[in-house]
Amino acid sequence: TLFRSVGDFEGASKAGRNFAERCRKVGAIVDNYKPVPKQVDSFLGECYNYVTKTRYLTTKTLDKIRYTREHLLNGPLTNRQVAAIFGLIFFSAEVSQLPLCHLFQLMKWYRSAMSTAGERWNDTIEVSSAIRDQLRFWLETLEKNPEVSMYDDRAESTEADITLVIDACETGWGCVSTTESGTQYYGAPWSPADHKAHFLFSSVASEPLGAWRAIHRCVSTQHKKVVIYTDHLPQVYAMQRGIAKAQSYNDLLCFLKEEYPMVHFEFRFIKGCDNHDADALSRFGKVIEQRVKSAE
Repeated sequence: TLFRSVGDFEGASKAGRNFAERCRKVGAIVDNYKPVPKQVDSFLGECYNYVTKTRYLTTKTLDKIRYTREHLLNGPLTNRQVAAIFGLIFFSAEVSQLPLCHLFQLMKWYRSAMSTAGERWNDTIEVSSAIRDQLRFWLETLEKNPEVSMYDDRAESTEADITLVIDACETGWGCVSTTESGTQYYGAPWSPADHKAHFLFSSVASEPLGAWRAIHRCVSTQHKKVVIYTDHLPQVYAMQRGIAKAQSYNDLLCFLKEEYPMVHFEFRFIKGCDNHDADALSRFGKVIEQRVKSAE
């Protein structure tokens, strides 16, 4: 039974008394139970477990994923359906904490396809079997629906286990690593194999590779939080967003997620004029490894 009173306090009180009297006459029992706090709640496609403090996809969202994978991808697709499929993947990936950097090739295709769609949402779009197979793979991955933490307690820590100041150029890479035990300086030139595999005269290639070398040299899986300073602003944006337009940044993102899944990386920008140590190390042209003990 639902009643509503519009007016002042006295009017609402009178309506409440009348309602209680009516319930007494018919033998209705009101509020004769102890409220039990909810353990699981759902909202807009995801569930929240307040006991385990985890979140995961609802059954309805999983049904959408399953239908898309088993039926929708087997037939012709319109621009509107493709956009809906990617929207479902983006949402589910955010809930399941699936790094979007793993979807780089799909994102490239989607960006290209939607750039020509215009207002023709109901037109059929050509989707190759390779793209369909990738979509099925990632939908099947999301269908596993892992329970993930509602928050990342690693990011809450204000103290970093290790701080890296990095730089790279066409000559090599450099890094200044600082921990509680002191400061270490690293640097090395690019090898002929590096130049053959990457166009290192471009910072889009040299900066992510330099970061990879520095992290591989200085960071271990025992670290919890790593703060990295770089004067390459596009790299900072890519690391903060979790995906980028350039393959090199996504390769670095995938490397961090796969090799250091339990380590929280935080990339920050530093002006080039304040990054002179790492810059100098990247240009020396010889392998450098020096340790400076911290003052007692």
